[in-house]
Amino acid sequence: MNRIVMLLLVLLFGTSTYLNGQTRATGGDDRDTDPITRLLEIWTELSLSAFQVAELESIKAWTDQQNQPLVARMSEIRRKLRGLGDRDTMTPRERELRKQWMAEARPIARRIDQNNRAAMEQVGDVLTQAQKDEIARRLRDRDDDDCRERSSSSSQRSNRN
Repeated sequence: MNRIVMLLLVLLFGTSTYLNGQTRATGGDDRDTDPITRLLEIWTELSLSAFQVAELESIKAWTDQQNQPLVARMSEIRRKLRGLGDRDTMTPRERELRKQWMAEARPIARRIDQNNRAAMEQVGDVLTQAQKDEIARRLRDRDDDDCRERSSSSSQRSNRN
């Protein structure tokens, strides 16, 4: 059951590796906020108790502490990769650098993912079944909204042609 809850949380709130101060500026799309922060933002809608909020804050603090140096290193690697430009125009030396940096990034990304999964398992232990059901409902609603939005965008593009 905890695996299902973890999956629902990940799907609902994303597998974001972003930490406080490291969220993307996207015009307010909450999917770029880390999942625990998102839960804390909607704590009243989920009817979280003070104890649950404290537990979630503790889990978030642990996750932030574990991920912060990893996310910082990933950001450095991403900047270096972007600095290389388009893959099609890279020199052999640039391709080798890219390969090295990608190899360095993989275990870092895996560790961030492991930390986030461990946190989500802990979150699943904190939530009641009713709260887990509410999260599942929100996931279904979000998926329905996304489907309608994609359909609407597709229709608008078709009408312009």
